[in-house]
Amino acid sequence: MGIAVPTEPTQKTPNRLKIDATLVPAGGNQFTASVEVGQMAIGDSQNVDLELFNASDSVTVDLTDAVASCGCVKVEPRVELIAPGESGSVSLVLSVKSSQMGVNWVQSLSFGGDGKSSSIVRITLKSKVQGVLSVAEDQVLMFFNDDGTKETKSSDAVFREVAIEMSEPVRHENIKIAGGDLVDLLDVKLKKIDDEKSLLVISADKFAVPKDGIVVPISLTDSVTHRHTDLICTVGHRQAVSILPAIIRLYRNDNEVFGEALVSNRVLQNVPESKHQVAPAITASIGGEAIEVRIDSVNKSMARVKICLKEEEFDKLLENRELSSLKISWHVSWGEQRATVVSQLLSIVPTSVNNRGK
Repeated sequence: MGIAVPTEPTQKTPNRLKIDATLVPAGGNQFTASVEVGQMAIGDSQNVDLELFNASDSVTVDLTDAVASCGCVKVEPRVELIAPGESGSVSLVLSVKSSQMGVNWVQSLSFGGDGKSSSIVRITLKSKVQGVLSVAEDQVLMFFNDDGTKETKSSDAVFREVAIEMSEPVRHENIKIAGGDLVDLLDVKLKKIDDEKSLLVISADKFAVPKDGIVVPISLTDSVTHRHTDLICTVGHRQAVSILPAIIRLYRNDNEVFGEALVSNRVLQNVPESKHQVAPAITASIGGEAIEVRIDSVNKSMARVKICLKEEEFDKLLENRELSSLKISWHVSWGEQRATVVSQLLSIVPTSVNNRGK
């Protein structure tokens, strides 16, 4: 296999860039080239005259059947064939989309991939993008473990670090942090790594975050260029015991209304199988009225349960109320864990429609 030879721009004018590149034989009828096109700005386009030299002494390069990796690369070959030891040119129009993420712009251009051409050419196009400000994650999740597990270093605080990329003229020292009213419940800081990388450090205190959690929009803006990027940070409390799914669908069969759920205990997931297994105690109520709970199966950290009540009992609960207004309150005691979890109810479906049995 041959080694792609990097190139440097040899001539630049206000409208066009002329670049010389060598097509290096890579075995058989394959060729590669790596082309540096200098810097480009977000939203701008660059016209490039790419002069390609065929370094093979026996294989003719075929520039038909051009395929680009992105619509940001437009190509028009000026010649179809390049003989060994000869050169031919390709006209390119390159652009950087406003959605560009990261400092490095890398695209590919190929010729002859249809299997009918006399050669296969793969060209890698590279650029450093000016004016980038982007985050590696636009959705950040943070949870307090209210169950005594050791998934965090401290049960009273959690933090995350989010990578940020930037390039001139965007500068670390000019970036301002803003957010909604809830951003004051977090500690958000910037930590510089180098001229192109920083970390957004987000910290939250357990006692400052409500039990039902918060969703906080965070915006980073360069005060000079006005480039900006946004992310959403969600902070919540996670109990050991959870009920899946969060919305319980009800079914009707033989004068009975029932629903099914899985009860999970995360604390018990890492308990060795050899240890004595403790069965859960599970009760439930709808609208303050106790309902029957049957435990169909259980392993060390998961139980499959079914709630059941007679149709007349359920119809009484529904008097003058919409089904969507009713919720199931689960009360679980499992090992050392205690939890109360509330689930939403979904509409009743006859079991004959779903081929379900009791």
